[in-house]
Amino acid sequence: MGNYDPTTDTWTQKADYGGVARHVACGFAIGTKGYVGTGACGSIYNDFWQWDQSNNTWTQIANYPGAGGAYNTAFAIGCKGFVGLGLDANSSIDHQDMWEIL
Repeated sequence: MGNYDPTTDTWTQKADYGGVARHVACGFAIGTKGYVGTGACGSIYNDFWQWDQSNNTWTQIANYPGAGGAYNTAFAIGCKGFVGLGLDANSSIDHQDMWEIL
């Protein structure tokens, strides 16, 4: 996870993501922490990870309990994160569930 500084036009390398490489993951931020999870790469993943800006580390948190694991929507309001919708493992069923974390 890089940090872009527009005043110097540079990027700074941060700790690599703690989970398995994937695409169609989702993420959101709350305060100084970033959250990334779900997605797919041959398999559908439901793991979720927290990145801590203060020590530049990833920690796995509770798995996403929803039905869809790919193409989820994620957002934060205040100190709560929300993840939902998405597709099932066969990428053929759209889901309407929404889950709150934190």
